[in-house]
Amino acid sequence: MGIRESTFVPANLPARCTQGLHLALAAVSAAGIASGIAELNLMSRVATQEFTEAEADANDSRQQFLRILVLAAWIAAFASFLLWFYRAHRNLPTLAARRIKYSPRWAVGSFFVPVLNFARPFQVMCEVWHGSNPATLERDLGQKARIRLAVREETPPLVGWWWGTFVASALVGAFIARLSSVESLTLDQFQTLSTLRIVDHVLEIPTCLLAFRLVGSVTSWQSQRAELLREKGALPLVESSALSSHAT
Repeated sequence: MGIRESTFVPANLPARCTQGLHLALAAVSAAGIASGIAELNLMSRVATQEFTEAEADANDSRQQFLRILVLAAWIAAFASFLLWFYRAHRNLPTLAARRIKYSPRWAVGSFFVPVLNFARPFQVMCEVWHGSNPATLERDLGQKARIRLAVREETPPLVGWWWGTFVASALVGAFIARLSSVESLTLDQFQTLSTLRIVDHVLEIPTCLLAFRLVGSVTSWQSQRAELLREKGALPLVESSALSSHAT
């Protein structure tokens, strides 16, 4: 169950950082798509020798710079997301969530366990989604909710789409890493690698936009749910000033 806290701590700051970094990653990925298409166009002229060394050098420099930029943006966005995810999950017991199966540490650690990371982060996110939703507060506070803990929640479509694009991008990334490890690529293999990188960038954009909305929705819901609990006197250690200062 993890550490139970008696004080609700809004996740607004990590949420804003996460959203901003995901928008930056989406923008860099869009640039990567354009650069990748230009690279494919260049390679289509390689067979007929209709290119110059200057074009090839410029392409290599541009692609290398963008790959470094995309990697840096991805690492920053992912690290920020994990901080937000940990904070959002840690708030669940204080928000009277009744169906908590995992811990805040699992919210982060589940991404790094081989095989299990294909499903566990999605399950934890569903737990955060349902436990943050202010519309389910009355149900969670009721006696029936405490007894019927095994009731299966429906999968939120937003969470499903986010996780689907995230996993698809990760799988494409694995193929890219494997192909990139080949020492001497043929022209066809190099074209395949460039195409896969474009596909990865294409998948990254909706993943970032879905994450942006998901983080915003859950963060807003948690503040609303905390306010409802405070009004009911069920969250005495949450000060109204704290809630208002973190409101979006």
